[in-house]
Amino acid sequence: MTYAGYYGKDEASTGGSIVDSGTISLYGNVWKSYGLQDPYTATGNTCIEFNAELITEGEGHAICAEDDLNTDTYGGFHRRCIVFAGKEFDDWDKNKVLKISRVTEGTNMAISVCIGHLFPKFGTEIKYISFVQDNDAMPFEGSSKFWNIKLLEIESVSRVFLYY
Repeated sequence: MTYAGYYGKDEASTGGSIVDSGTISLYGNVWKSYGLQDPYTATGNTCIEFNAELITEGEGHAICAEDDLNTDTYGGFHRRCIVFAGKEFDDWDKNKVLKISRVTEGTNMAISVCIGHLFPKFGTEIKYISFVQDNDAMPFEGSSKFWNIKLLEIESVSRVFLYY
């Protein structure tokens, strides 16, 4: 994956990320996007699977599938982010993000979420996977990791799995 800024949030970031052996580690207040080597064409059956570990909770933790970095899809018209943790989890507008079960610190999980319906039209190319660890109130705190990230097609689009 190649690094790209995430619609202006990255320039003001007080956190950082480390990519090592397929694991992306986030520290502090950080929003990062990584370009896919080959874009993935979304269908109604497109799902994202990933492993994540919430080490220290920030205000919000999310993973996003994006077709571009020009539109504010995190807080704008399109819902492209999957929120799974954060001290402000209950405050985030469900019309702007896809919420799954909230997890707590020290949790290591495998998550599978169907996301095909989040794109305005089928055939949209997913070009970036973005990571949000929002923690502007305490910008040097918060820690999480993501690995085994996959986009794939699943026959039944009604599944959301969360394993601890």
